[in-house]
Amino acid sequence: MPKRPLGQKAAKKAALAAKGKAKGSSSKDEGNSKESAIDVDKLDRFDKIQESANENRMKILELQQKLSSEKLETTKLAHLTAQETKEGKRLEVEGKKLEKESKIMEAYNNLIS
Repeated sequence: MPKRPLGQKAAKKAALAAKGKAKGSSSKDEGNSKESAIDVDKLDRFDKIQESANENRMKILELQQKLSSEKLETTKLAHLTAQETKEGKRLEVEGKKLEKESKIMEAYNNLIS
């Protein structure tokens, strides 16, 4: 068993170096051109995917806002229609009431004369 260095940081560095994950200079992170080119290509692809996803999200938000405003307008129109219907029924009932009153007054006038 290898002897561990004294100190927490030194022991941690030694353990990471033994596993091949040492920070700083290692043979993997020397900047191989193939790996960095692949990484750049992957980053470009991910960037394009992210941009298209963001564009789609913005389109969806615009569509949701449009639908929301249309729903609000529809609700307002339905409310106005209901108010007009209610007013029409009230006027109809009032007209029938006045018609009955006029018939009663006419009958009363016929009885008096």
